[in-house]
Amino acid sequence: MARTGAPGKIPPLPLLENETVIEAPVDCNRLTQRYTEKAIDYMTENKDQPFLLYLPHAVPGSIPDAFSSPDF
Repeated sequence: MARTGAPGKIPPLPLLENETVIEAPVDCNRLTQRYTEKAIDYMTENKDQPFLLYLPHAVPGSIPDAFSSPDF
């Protein structure tokens, strides 16, 4: 599949949860916050049973100009 957009730039992509589009195009500055909130919700809902949650926040440090809100 061909990549669209300028070289070195992230193309406009939707944010999905399973097969549902949550936001299109995605606001990359809110991804870290959204992922963190979703992880906290999961931990709260499953606090009485064992689970493993692996949450690598790749976006803030994976590009020269990091995406994240001031809170993150």
